[in-house]
Amino acid sequence: MPAADFNAMARPLVFAFAAVFLFAIPASAGGPREAGCDNVKTTIEGIECRTKQMQTADDRLQRYLQAATLRAEQLGLDPKALITEQVLWRHYRDQHCGNVYRSWGGGTIRHDMSAQCLLRLTRMRTYEIWAAYLTFMDSTPPVLPDPSR
Repeated sequence: MPAADFNAMARPLVFAFAAVFLFAIPASAGGPREAGCDNVKTTIEGIECRTKQMQTADDRLQRYLQAATLRAEQLGLDPKALITEQVLWRHYRDQHCGNVYRSWGGGTIRHDMSAQCLLRLTRMRTYEIWAAYLTFMDSTPPVLPDPSR
């Protein structure tokens, strides 16, 4: 499956999944919050903040994945393998963060904890793609900047 087809298919699923978890973020929920969402005062503000963060993280992941796919082609690797890897990773992420959601019981904090899980794993995946496919062993600058900065 070409990267463009995968992106078009996966994006709505990611946002639908994230929206389920973001729907009921309480304004007063305890626990650690992602930087940038510290000052939300209402549930709606929390939902908007997490949605923007997930959009930004997913857009960055897609940009790095597309660059990695091009790099894989340049190296003579099968880019379909990278796409398959991504499909499997998304399945893992969704299953794991779904379990995080369930592990927080019936409280509303579970929505925020699962949203943070989605963000954390998406950002980690972006970094892994960068390190594996978009950097070089010598002093050649990376194809894209370090996503953790």
